[in-house]
Parts: sequence; C-alpha cells; structure tokens
Amino acid sequence: MTPLTWLEVDLAAVRANVTVLHERAGSAELAAVVKADGYGLGAAPIATAAIEAGAGRLCVFTLDEAAALRAAGVSAPILVLGPLRPEDASRVGPLDVAVSVTRPESIGPLGQAATAAERWIPVHVKVDVGMYRLGAPADVAGALVAAVRAEPGLRLEGFYSHFPNADEAGASDTEQRFARFLPLAAQAGVPVRHVANTATLLRFPHMALDLVRPGAGLYGFGSGAAAAPALETLQPVVRWRARIVQVHDVAAGKSVSYGGAWTAARESRVGVVAVGYADGFRRILSNRGAMLVRGRRAPVVGTVCMDLTLVDLSDVPQAAVGDVATLIGRDGEAAVSIESFAALCGTIPYEVLTGLGPRPARVYIGASRSEGEESSSGEAAQPVRSVTSPP
Repeated sequence: MTPLTWLEVDLAAVRANVTVLHERAGSAELAAVVKADGYGLGAAPIATAAIEAGAGRLCVFTLDEAAALRAAGVSAPILVLGPLRPEDASRVGPLDVAVSVTRPESIGPLGQAATAAERWIPVHVKVDVGMYRLGAPADVAGALVAAVRAEPGLRLEGFYSHFPNADEAGASDTEQRFARFLPLAAQAGVPVRHVANTATLLRFPHMALDLVRPGAGLYGFGSGAAAAPALETLQPVVRWRARIVQVHDVAAGKSVSYGGAWTAARESRVGVVAVGYADGFRRILSNRGAMLVRGRRAPVVGTVCMDLTLVDLSDVPQAAVGDVATLIGRDGEAAVSIESFAALCGTIPYEVLTGLGPRPARVYIGASRSEGEESSSGEAAQPVRSVTSPP
C-alpha cells in the first residue's frame, strides 16, 4: 500500500558520498556514523550502503544501537561513541564492538567482561580538548590510557577527540585544539588516532590522521563553513514527500485551519497534505513554509496540524487529490534543500532528520536516481530495494 507520507532514501547517493569522503581522507580509514537510527533514515540500510562503498567501520552512540545493527545482520566493526556505565560492560563482549572510555570506573568491569566473554575488547580513550562534553581531561588522559593497558582483557585500539568549532568560519581555534591533541596522542602511542567529523574533514583534511568519522557528509550535507564544500561535492540523500488527500475551493475572505490563521485574499484552491508535526513537519512552518507540487511552489497556509498541513494551490491549477507534495528535495526544476528547510525552522539539518517521526515510511532506492525518478506528473518514485515502516 502506498504510504501517505514517506522519505525516499537514495542509497546510491550514500555510496557516492562515502567515496568522496574517503578520497578526501586519503589513507585514513572511514567510519560511517549511523547513530540515532542513521540520522533518522534507518541505520541498517545506511550502514550496509556505507560498508559496500568502502567504510571500514561504523559509529553509533549506544550499545542498544549496536545491538540493533547486529540483530539486522550487520557484521562490520562498530565503535560505540557514548558513555559506558559499569553495569553495561557485560553486554560489550557478546556484541563484538569497540567502546569509548572517558572515566576509570568502567575499566575494571570491562576487563571482567572480556574475561567472561573469552575475547579481547577494543577500547578507544576519548580526551577532551575544550568542548567540555564527553572526554577525559587532558591532564588525566595518560593515566586512563595506562589503566586500560594494565587490564589483561582490554586492547587499547584508539585515542580520539571532538572539536566544537570545526564548522565555524575561523580556523585558528580548531588548529589550536588539534595542536593540543597531537602530543597527547603521541604519548598514548595507540594505532588509531581520530578527530575528524565531516566539518573537520572537509575544511582541515590534514587532520584525517588514521580514521575519520563523517556523519552529516554521509547524508549529503554540511553545516556552517563546511556547508559550501559539502554542497559542491556531496549528493543529497533524502527526499521527503506526502500525498494531497483533499482540495478545497476557498472564497476570498474565508479563513482556514486552527484559529483561522490564514485568510484567503482571493478565490483560492487549498490542498490538504497528509503530513503534520507528528511526522516532523514543524508547527513553526505555519504560514511560512512551502512545498513543491508539480514542480511549482505551494505556500503553507494556516496552522500546521498534527497530521495534516494546508497549502495554497491557486498557482498550481492542475493539482489534484493524489498528487505528491515534496517537502524536502527536488521536483522537476525546483528544489527545497534540507539546509533551507532547516533554516526556515530555525534549526540545523541534523535536528530536522533526527526529529522525523516514525510514521513516514522509509523507502530505500538502491540503484541510480534515474531508475526511481518520478514522472512529470509528480508520481512517487518506486522503491528499488525495500520499504520499511519503523515500529
């Protein structure tokens, strides 16, 4: 059954983006970041496409996210970036994942878990170089490294950090943090050093080191100063679409939706689109957003509802029930980029994608865009690979 609203996820674009990012990284290994269920697009399909394109490993935030990938049949190496509580250590061995250590409390339980599982557990020590988020303070990182090395069942594999301002215009702050990181990494003497997310990789490729961790770039976008190089080199991965389910003729002077927030200044045709804030189409877009219908702009009118949104179809006279409205992505010659959509919502693309509800079906297009392109009438692309509706 055709869904009322859906996300077309182009896995060919994911593969192309991995290729571009890997070339940018030079000899460094690429770890595809698929945390938060693949930025809301489905972790397992994104992970599979990334591995097919040459990603050497995956990054998630929680053990539960790692477990979901393993349950989906993903066998690639996984690094868990989030905090590890001592009581969770016993889960690590059976999942066959690498974990991050930022505090000494988890080291003993991890060693015991390695003994119980009769396998090495790879550990990456994370150091803080001024973000004041997860990470060991620089002055205790050496002691943490020594404690991991002293535990027989643990294998110190990596040493890493994360920069707070890599996507900002100025370069000096990130360069200074990188300069603080390098001697700490040299002292740790680990085989895998990593600091580069998408912004760092795009703007400071010399910081690729041994491993890069692109997230946004995998999905075809950048932020801040990294947005321009991302748009130049990466392909959009997602197109968000929904069906028009009713069309009204609205007389001049009549108001629509909750609170009568929009009044027709002329004889108008108003379409009802089956998407609302429960799906992630935000209420802030009331009377200010727009969708594309038959390749033309249709402004959002009235208040965005939980399940439905109204658009003015007066300038799209042939639009009819069953037509497709494009919320993000291209329709003919017109397009709404995820960056412009996010800006209109007063946020960033990351929050848009991870804030999408479970109701929009995820439609995975596995081959080239041309094999799933819509017809000139705006018909939805047919899935090449699979369709899933998250629980």
